Amino acid sequence: MTAKSRVTIAIASGRAGAGRSMIGANLAAALAATGRRVGITDTETLGAITPETLGAAAPNRRDGRLVPAERYGVQLMSFAFLLHEHERAQARPPSMDDLAARFQADVAWSDLDVLFIELPSSEDAARSLVERLGFDGVVIVATPQGAEEGATEAALAFYGNLGVPLLGLIENLSYYQCRQCSRRDAAQASGAVARVAQRLGVRFLGDVPISIALRDCMDENCPAAGSSPRLEEADLFERVALVLMAALDHSAKE
Repeated sequence: MTAKSRVTIAIASGRAGAGRSMIGANLAAALAATGRRVGITDTETLGAITPETLGAAAPNRRDGRLVPAERYGVQLMSFAFLLHEHERAQARPPSMDDLAARFQADVAWSDLDVLFIELPSSEDAARSLVERLGFDGVVIVATPQGAEEGATEAALAFYGNLGVPLLGLIENLSYYQCRQCSRRDAAQASGAVARVAQRLGVRFLGDVPISIALRDCMDENCPAAGSSPRLEEADLFERVALVLMAALDHSAKE
């Protein structure tokens, strides 16, 4: 990957509730903390979840285009900002294909090295976005229970069939992290995502704990990379972000 190129990475999951918005926001902030120019958008229409997670304001308009707000070095957008006023009251929003076209035409990003796009859990909506936007790779966020129940393998097959390069798996809600003593206790089915990765020959990027400290930080619209004092999870997200960049560099050379 050259300094001037922009790569687009999908953050996906096999089912709703795996935590892709939290993981995506923390990966973006961790990568920005290393000096990369990073943007991220969710594809929600009922609320700007990722910008709100990091405490960002709605984008401004300049020359008719949306200029993303910036927090923690990350430019932040949401498909919810693409809706026109009269569309917000409609029971059915515009199609994902229509919103993706608006996203391409109407968002004025500053120069980016990496753009993360959180994909919806609906396969039809995700397929539309993959076909319209194209991706250099996908990271799949999974929970131990989802891996045991087959959702992770289904997501791997889905994106593999669409031809999106798989960058790796992240296990969210993997173990309990004690704030006082840093003791780790395994959650139900902990390690299931890593076992799926090993069985299928897929890169395992790391595991993210059930952490009260991280929860409290996110409740204050602060990613782990912006925490003070620094959370252990900040190092974890930075390691994962750098592994992603190395994987993309490796793919580019093949």
